[in-house]
Amino acid sequence: MAQVEIKVVAIDDDGEEITPNPAVTASLTLDTKVKNGTFDLLEDKWILETPSNDFSDFCTLAKDKSIPYTVSCLLLPSAADMGNTSINMADNTRINITLKDAAESDIVPFHATISQFTTNSVTASLVEGMKSVLTIKVSLKDITTGNKAFDLEGDLKPWNYQGESEVIIE
Repeated sequence: MAQVEIKVVAIDDDGEEITPNPAVTASLTLDTKVKNGTFDLLEDKWILETPSNDFSDFCTLAKDKSIPYTVSCLLLPSAADMGNTSINMADNTRINITLKDAAESDIVPFHATISQFTTNSVTASLVEGMKSVLTIKVSLKDITTGNKAFDLEGDLKPWNYQGESEVIIE
């Protein structure tokens, strides 16, 4: 599996992190075009279902949460399907965030695929055994218009999973 850690922070006009009062995420969800995969023990690789044409609901990570915060989840990594065609899960997984302004009168939605998060021209990806750290920087000055209200950064870090897992062998 690949781990995704999503950080939501507020920034000022200079790009410096600030603690807003209040700024609330109405929701932070993930959508995906690929919901299922099988791990082939003999080939030591993931075999993913063919991506659908549209994104569909996968999970809710945050609801009515004050900024800043960090959430994480496990996702299927990018893999090769049965036809050896690469399936890039970063292109097939979308993050949806909806923010409320201070008066909670304006709601600003934003959508981005994981591959739209970059740092130093490196595109974020979902790599088996690695953690993708995605940061959504919210510029509160433009929150009511939605213009340039979001800055995306992504990074890939080593991840050493020490928890329990369940394997179903069919």
